[in-house]
Amino acid sequence: FSLTMSLEPIFSAGARGGASQLAEIQGHGIAYGVGKFVVLFGIATAPSEPSSELSAVATGRITHTLAKHKAQVNAVCGVPSLSDAHFETEFLSGADDGEIIHWQRVGTHWEPKQSLSHHKGAIHSLACAWTAEGCFVASAGSDNRLVLWFRAGTSGGAFVVVQEVALGSAFVLAVALAVLPGTNQAILATGGDDCRVGIYKVSSSSLQRVALLQGHEGWVRALAFSSHPASPTALVLASGSQDTYIRLWLIEPVSVDGSDNASTDRISQAAEVQLVQHTFDVTTTTAATAPSAPSATTAAAAVTAASSQTSTSTSTTYKVKFDALLLGHDDIVYTVCWHPTLAGQPHPLLLSASMDKTLIIWRPDPESGVWIEHARVGEVGGNTLGFYSALFAHNGDFILAHGYQGASHVWGSHLPGTTKIDPTRTHWQPCPAVSGHFGAVTDLAWAATGSYLLSCSEDQTTRVYAPTRENNTCTPAPAAAAAAAGVCTAATVAAPVSSLSPSSAGPDGSTAWGLASAARSFAAALVPSQCATWTLCR
Repeated sequence: FSLTMSLEPIFSAGARGGASQLAEIQGHGIAYGVGKFVVLFGIATAPSEPSSELSAVATGRITHTLAKHKAQVNAVCGVPSLSDAHFETEFLSGADDGEIIHWQRVGTHWEPKQSLSHHKGAIHSLACAWTAEGCFVASAGSDNRLVLWFRAGTSGGAFVVVQEVALGSAFVLAVALAVLPGTNQAILATGGDDCRVGIYKVSSSSLQRVALLQGHEGWVRALAFSSHPASPTALVLASGSQDTYIRLWLIEPVSVDGSDNASTDRISQAAEVQLVQHTFDVTTTTAATAPSAPSATTAAAAVTAASSQTSTSTSTTYKVKFDALLLGHDDIVYTVCWHPTLAGQPHPLLLSASMDKTLIIWRPDPESGVWIEHARVGEVGGNTLGFYSALFAHNGDFILAHGYQGASHVWGSHLPGTTKIDPTRTHWQPCPAVSGHFGAVTDLAWAATGSYLLSCSEDQTTRVYAPTRENNTCTPAPAAAAAAAGVCTAATVAAPVSSLSPSSAGPDGSTAWGLASAARSFAAALVPSQCATWTLCR
């Protein structure tokens, strides 16, 4: 007599309680760290509906759990694809032990391709950008180092260290990379505990600081680049700080006549206001081919034909200056993020996340050009401590955010009472989202009917998971009703860890766990035919 048993993971719950970096891996979901794991969080909508429609219940779930790191994962950064802007096959993750892992998609799985070990302390932030030279990666850690990595070519190869900047007693908490429009010059921005924003020119052989921007009165926690809505050759840098303010910085070429290129730069046009400007030069090399010669029939002739190609170098002076101040948050601003499809358009959107329990979407006023609040979402009441990270996801149709106590939040931009996307991105409706503990899980327990799953953790919370119907209410439903709804959710209850008596098997010590590690009696309650997704209810 033999018995064959197979186990299939159908539910994962886990969250990051501290300040961690989120990244959208185009085509695959949102990547973030959960303990020593990297998870991919996918937002599912009805695939049969047109792009102007959203699913009646857009759900989020953890689709992949990647185990390779030996310490807590803090930062994740996607590697943009050169062939398809909507599909990425690489990303990077950084952990507390200073290790950065380069992940690559192979078939339907993600595998570690390279371990980047240079930092001696925890990784705080990662950023990536492509130029004609290759792929650049910037990393910042608690070892007071800023490191620039480079990989030549368009694919393959390994990342190598270009330059390390020793910061002394200073910490860099945020980095951002971008390419100046119309050039091959990469620009790096850094922010840290000195309350200033550093601007660097990046190349495959050096890292040169060209500006140090002052204005913030608190640590700079967040940075994000975007193309300028009024000038195709300019960049806008958004910086968020502990002083509760967001500052916008303009990087643009200096005109021959000395006038400003960006029509929305209204502050500097006031004669009574004098703004400090920093300038730097960018040299662009353009290949120029001489008139074609007769066909070469020998190797010597081929070399002669190749030598007939010349190149010309053009030097352009760029200036960096303050552009706008955004006031609206009442606490630390941890994240700033530009809308992916509206960046550089006449009406761009900027998302900010703060410890004041709100997310604000900003936009410039069409008439005055002054940045104003366009929409605001968040939490009211409770004992939560605000938001650490947020970003636009799914082509900007959704907002995903995570808070201090491990709660993940998803809002969809659709008109009230309908499933149609709101083209103005004014209306945002909450959607179910998976969440979990941000401390080690110590116990699991099922209700006798199988309608509830309880878990407790060292993060001092007890969480209740339950099937729901499509109205997002947390009423316990039998297995048949859960199967009909196809959606499950959970609630979080702040309670002492000792409130649950020991039962069943415990976790492996990490914050990410699956039902496969639970007791045998769990198997009958959760099978794929009964529940498609388990998420966290508000």
